[in-house]
Amino acid sequence: MSEERKDYAQVLTDLYGRALEAHYDILHLASATGLGDSERTAIDLATRIAAARDSVVWRAESVANVYLISAAVVGVRPDRRKVRRLLYLARRIEAMAERIDREGRRGNVDLMFKYDRIAESYVKGLLESGKNLMTFYNKARALLSEAAELSQELLSETSDNLAAIGVLPRKRIMEQFEEGLEDLASDKGELPEAINKDKAGEGD
Repeated sequence: MSEERKDYAQVLTDLYGRALEAHYDILHLASATGLGDSERTAIDLATRIAAARDSVVWRAESVANVYLISAAVVGVRPDRRKVRRLLYLARRIEAMAERIDREGRRGNVDLMFKYDRIAESYVKGLLESGKNLMTFYNKARALLSEAAELSQELLSETSDNLAAIGVLPRKRIMEQFEEGLEDLASDKGELPEAINKDKAGEGD
């Protein structure tokens, strides 16, 4: 591999790595929707959303950009509808975070960046005004869940694109490697059977 190609592959790998970190952050944000107690869940959810106000859009952009770049490199048509939808959802989450911060602080500058207290104040305000807490929860959950799902889809397609040009290993190769390790563990150290050369290309 030439030095130029190595540098090119490294840039794509770095972009993918940053997008993967951004995706995990989106998943972490969405994971707050699975807790039990409704009021505690709403506070935890509001806390994470408020804390993500300045980062959720660029995280979505990181995933979207590496997807578009990988599609261009491979020469396939990207699904721009998914990209637009992910960025739209990120902006909706950002707007929700701004509202939580504004209504939770109520002009109190001492609460700036104290997201847990801002969230508690926000949820308390919802309850005091007679609003249904589950309306906030369900709306936030729908936004976060869809954003996480779209991020996963775009990143998965990105990995397929990068595997097609040899920047990342093909998924099936990785699966066979992992299966081989499992076999070694379960068969008391016996080596897995050699791959049949006539079938080596199947499933790639």
